[in-house]
Amino acid sequence: RLDEVALPRKSILFEGWKELISLFDANLYDDIEVKLGSFEFWCYFLFRFLAITLIIPCWIILGLVTAGWLWPPQVREWLFLQRKSNISRGDILEQVSKQIDQVKTEIISLRHGLKYELRSDRRELVNMKNEIEMVQKSALSDLSQVKEIMTSLLDTGRDRANRIDARAIRQFAY
Repeated sequence: RLDEVALPRKSILFEGWKELISLFDANLYDDIEVKLGSFEFWCYFLFRFLAITLIIPCWIILGLVTAGWLWPPQVREWLFLQRKSNISRGDILEQVSKQIDQVKTEIISLRHGLKYELRSDRRELVNMKNEIEMVQKSALSDLSQVKEIMTSLLDTGRDRANRIDARAIRQFAY
């Protein structure tokens, strides 16, 4: 327990609270032979009544007014220290099954997303392939036109050269 380790033992507030709470111990009457209706019984009853109605409420109110300075360490510990909670196997199994379900739904959504991306990538590849084929056809047609133009220019140049040669031969022949 934390109160056995963390709380200072020399504190007057600690000891006072410990004694006050011991009035409500279930084994209080085991140590002392107190019979119902005896003087000791009525004294303990009066002390308990005073503790519940006056001492504990006043002590708690004084602690509130002094921002916890006058509270005993046990009350400060009860109010401010984090408690460990026991988690059952059923809770753990439920939590794990929820996490597994979340992972399954994430996997399914990822799978659908990947399928969609693959389809769109395939469409893009087909479109790119078609564009490349169109560019190739266009380039080939342009090259064939250039070839035809070059061939016609070459033929025109040869014809012209032949005419010039024929004129030159005629001029030299005269």
